[in-house]
Amino acid sequence: MGRVVERDGEAETRGGRLVNLRTRVMMIGGLVGGLIGVLAAQLYLRSAETKAEGGEEVELPSLEPRDMIKLVLSVLGVLKLVDGLAGPPRS
Repeated sequence: MGRVVERDGEAETRGGRLVNLRTRVMMIGGLVGGLIGVLAAQLYLRSAETKAEGGEEVELPSLEPRDMIKLVLSVLGVLKLVDGLAGPPRS
């Protein structure tokens, strides 16, 4: 990969092509989010498989509304923490 030089929020590679910093951050965030989603799905499937008996077909357990609310609130809490990373330091 070529050398990257930062200029006014944009990265310029050796070939002269400009890559916006925002685009890079969005792509990295999308990849990380996708990997975390795949890991969460794998864990969910694994928990369903351990609940299945012997040779039974694996059936996904239904999520109850209270579990969905806990999950959504947890995700919102993580998003709030990520949003606070770029903010000014608190005194």
